[in-house]
Amino acid sequence: TEEVLKKMRVSVVSENIIVPYVATCVASAKLLHFNGAMKPWLMDSSLEQQPVCAMPKAVPRNFWRSPVSVQVSGSEKHFVACTEIWAQYIAESTLIVPDQSLQKFFKHRKADEVKWAHALKFEQLKREQDELFKQELARRKAEFEELAQRKDFEAKEKKARSKSADELANKFRKRKQALAGGFIVGQMVQAASPIVVRGQTVVAKGVKGVVMGPAVTNPADRVHVVFRNSRRTSINVVAQEIKPVGD
Repeated sequence: TEEVLKKMRVSVVSENIIVPYVATCVASAKLLHFNGAMKPWLMDSSLEQQPVCAMPKAVPRNFWRSPVSVQVSGSEKHFVACTEIWAQYIAESTLIVPDQSLQKFFKHRKADEVKWAHALKFEQLKREQDELFKQELARRKAEFEELAQRKDFEAKEKKARSKSADELANKFRKRKQALAGGFIVGQMVQAASPIVVRGQTVVAKGVKGVVMGPAVTNPADRVHVVFRNSRRTSINVVAQEIKPVGD
């Protein structure tokens, strides 16, 4: 429906009100009464929106200057500007009043009609400007929302990057933090002597391992090491039981 109205150059200003007027009964009408303010003989050719009338069936379509065809309820309907119909049937000479006593009256009446016609044209231009303003306002609002979303995303991304950098730095500091005996996380070490637990040797001398961190119990004196023997022994040892590889 919106596409049909746009093609006919008319607008819906409120519920059940279309401007300019659309006369759908003209196709078979015998009489057309121009009782609105937009008189055919006062219409400005530069005025894009003009009253629209259904094309009279008795006149061929190619007879009109600017016919418009639209699909309504599955059937094709033809419309023309009402001013064209008036111009084809009414001559300019009919507007001349021969009675001198009535000329003054009709002169004032025509001035009022011209005033109304100009007011309608101004109203049309105002509606067009209001529509352009609404479109511009909607465009700027969309741009503002997009910019706000982009800034919010960038702020979150920056925060996430900063958090990741802090976590990485903390992890690096922990790795570099000296443990008991001066060892650090990830350092390759070897058993300085056989490591005995409850009278049994669990790690032979010289077996290599990796420092995993401080011991859960007594971290000031002990280090947690995973040795690379057949059992992958994970044990807490005192600093004197291990030494750096190569020493």
